[in-house]
Amino acid sequence: MASQDFIDLMTKLHEERYDVLSIKIDAKRVSDGFSTVAAIVLEKGGEQITLQSSEIDFIRYLIELRSVVDTDGEFGFRHLKDLNQYLTDVEHLIDKDHGKLNEAVNEIISGKFTFTYDTPKLIDEFLRSEGNVKNKKFLPLKRDYHYILANTFLISEEMLNAHKRLERKYPEAKRTIQAVDTIMKSFRPTSNAIKNYKFYRSYLKFDIDELSKRISTELPVADDTIKEFIRRGKVDVDIAIPKMMDIYGRFMELSAPVINLIRIGLELKRGNSSPDGEYKLGQNIRILKSDLDYGPLFGCLDEQIRHADAHVSRRIDKAARKVCLLDARGSREQIVSTYTFDEFTDMINLMQNQFFPAVFPTLILFDIATLDLLLTSPEYKLLLLAIGNV
Repeated sequence: MASQDFIDLMTKLHEERYDVLSIKIDAKRVSDGFSTVAAIVLEKGGEQITLQSSEIDFIRYLIELRSVVDTDGEFGFRHLKDLNQYLTDVEHLIDKDHGKLNEAVNEIISGKFTFTYDTPKLIDEFLRSEGNVKNKKFLPLKRDYHYILANTFLISEEMLNAHKRLERKYPEAKRTIQAVDTIMKSFRPTSNAIKNYKFYRSYLKFDIDELSKRISTELPVADDTIKEFIRRGKVDVDIAIPKMMDIYGRFMELSAPVINLIRIGLELKRGNSSPDGEYKLGQNIRILKSDLDYGPLFGCLDEQIRHADAHVSRRIDKAARKVCLLDARGSREQIVSTYTFDEFTDMINLMQNQFFPAVFPTLILFDIATLDLLLTSPEYKLLLLAIGNV
C-alpha cells in the first residue's frame, strides 16, 4: 500500500501540476544506524514547496527521477519507465575519444550505413511537440545519433570547403559574406541550442534544398549568356541590357526568400525580438538598404529592374546613355527609375559578383552550423534520453 507521503507527492505532480526543481537524498545517523531521507523541491506559478520523507516508495520514486529536457529546451526531472535503459542510453551517447563518431564516418563513407529517413525533417517533426518523446517513431534519432552527427559533420566540412572556394573565386563578395554571417547569428539569441534551433526554423519558410536545386538549374543559363558576350566581344546595348536584366531578374527572384530572412535577422540584431515573418520584396529591400551599417552592401538591390524585365518595361536611350525603368500598368507609362549605362552596369555586376554568390551559400553554411550546434548540445542529448522512456 502506498504511503501517505508518496500519495501527497503524486497529487502535487500529477493533479496540481507542480514542476520538479531539485531532489536530494541523504543518509542521516539515527542511534546506532542510518536512515535515508529524501527531499524534493517543487514549483508552480512562482511558489516553491519542499516535500521530505523516509518512506521507501517516496525514496524509490525520487531515485528514478532523472534530469531530462523537453522539446522546447526546458530542463526538468521526469520519472523514467526503465532506469537501466536510461543508463544504457547515456553510455551509448557518451563518446569521449570520438571513436564512435569516427567509426560512423567510415561506415557512411564506405556505404556500410545509409539513412532511410530525412534527418532534418525528422528532427523538425520531433521538436514540434512534447508528446513526441513518447512516440517510438523518433527512436532512430537516439539509436543513430553518432551516424546523424557524423553525416552532419561531413556535410559541414564539404560546405566549408565550398565556401572557401567561393571566397577565392569572388574576393569582392567577402564583405557581404561576413555581413550576412553576422546578421544570421541574430537567430541564436540564447545559450540554449534547442531554443535557438526552433527559433531560427520558425522563420525559415522555404525549403533550402529545393531552392538550391532551382539555383543549380538557373546558373548555367546565366553562365551561357556571359560566355556568349565574351565570345562576341562587343554587343549592342539594345541586346546586352535586356539580356543582363534577365540575369539580374533571375538572381533577384531566387534571392527573394533569402532576402526576407536576412531582413528578419537584421531586425533581430537591431532589437526587434519578434519581427514579422513575411514582407514583400520591395519592403525587405528598403529596410536592408536603409540600415546605417549594412545598407551599402545591399545597394545593388532594386526590385524595379526585375519588374521592368518581367514586364518588358524599359526604355534605352543611347544618345543620353541612360536606361529608364517604366511602370506600364496604368493608361500611361511612368518612369520609376533611371540609370546611366555605367550605373546600370555596376548594379548588374554587383548583383552577379558580390551579392548573389554570397547570400545563399552563407545561408547554407549557417543552416548546417545551427544543426551542428543542436546535435552537440547537452540539452539535445538529454532530450534524446527521454525518447521512449517517459
